[in-house]
Amino acid sequence: MEEKKAMTYLELIAGFKERGYKLKRYGTVWEKRTKYHLYKMVINPQYRRTLLITSGFHGEEFNGPISLLAMFDDLVRCAKHKRVRLIVYPCVNPSGFNLHKRYNASNERQNNDFLRYEIKKGRWVSTMRSGETFLTCKVIDSRAK
Repeated sequence: MEEKKAMTYLELIAGFKERGYKLKRYGTVWEKRTKYHLYKMVINPQYRRTLLITSGFHGEEFNGPISLLAMFDDLVRCAKHKRVRLIVYPCVNPSGFNLHKRYNASNERQNNDFLRYEIKKGRWVSTMRSGETFLTCKVIDSRAK
């Protein structure tokens, strides 16, 4: 039996593009002399209620981004029906995805630092304490190298 070749990061991104989804580049990283563009998608931007989806933080968990691609059309249909905006980062660790390695090729440990919470008027934090409430939150793009 012939062994199936693993999907690469570029093939993953191409899969979303082939289905007609618009990907916006929000950054670029260099890992071991290889350049990777980082992408996000915003689906149904007219809606206020938002679902943030991040995938591919840990490269050895490559089934997450691949499964996201496989089920994305259904997810988009459901979000439209429910009037929900989707903000999707399909793979935030492209070199780890390609290498099937937990951390990126530079061995950095990425964290999902995408949210800021306003706990008091004008006071924003990235981490909430147990039992702490917030007024609102916002999604930020990571500061890619």
